[in-house]
Amino acid sequence: LNDKGTKTANWPNLALSTLGGHLRATGRDPGDLIQGSWRELHRTLAGNGRSKRGLQIAAAPMNNADLADMHRERLGRSKGGSRSTFTLHDQPLTLVEEHGRCLGSSVWPSATVLARYMEGWDIESNLPKGFTCVELGCGVGLPGMCAALLGALSVDLTDTEECIPIAQANVDANKLSDVVEVRELDWASSPLTATYDLVLAADVVYAPECHAPLVRALLGSTTRGSIVLLAYKQRVVTDDAFWEQV
Repeated sequence: LNDKGTKTANWPNLALSTLGGHLRATGRDPGDLIQGSWRELHRTLAGNGRSKRGLQIAAAPMNNADLADMHRERLGRSKGGSRSTFTLHDQPLTLVEEHGRCLGSSVWPSATVLARYMEGWDIESNLPKGFTCVELGCGVGLPGMCAALLGALSVDLTDTEECIPIAQANVDANKLSDVVEVRELDWASSPLTATYDLVLAADVVYAPECHAPLVRALLGSTTRGSIVLLAYKQRVVTDDAFWEQV
């Protein structure tokens, strides 16, 4: 799933459909785009010595340091704490955020998308009663806390040291400590020693140096019958390398 809740395989058709609607609204023929513009784009890219894979390759990739700086700058405009409510099947969850403290101290878009997907997902048909769950790179921990509300016997929220306080603050704010445990986990240095029925992750693909450790974490936390739900928003070209590994 991407941050719009849409299967990424449908993106090209969705993009053409959406753009076609804009063209019609301005009195332009969408057929002009479909029949001619892609060929023109390919000629332009080829003339510049670039790949014909499309716009994604045409844009200069952003390295991880640039991405982190960009995100911190955006969050820096609204530094400070906030509390909001996320409702899952009429059950309110309090979300405690500390904008600008670290990359994981605010709710990222894919976490909300994943939580909404879980709300409509047929858990009873896919998971055993009293299932176990882990969220990798949890940050605030929204998807993992949703799993607790949806019947998980136990939930482990895991992330690096800097995110532990914000995850624990959210568990405490929602009085979920009897089901949810916050654990420090660095994929690169601390291999998982337990397997789970459900593995959750949201917005964890953006750092290329974490791709291989993330794959190992996914393999280490799953067994036959485990289900992995991973939501992400593609931000850089190097995201593709992760999907090639899995």
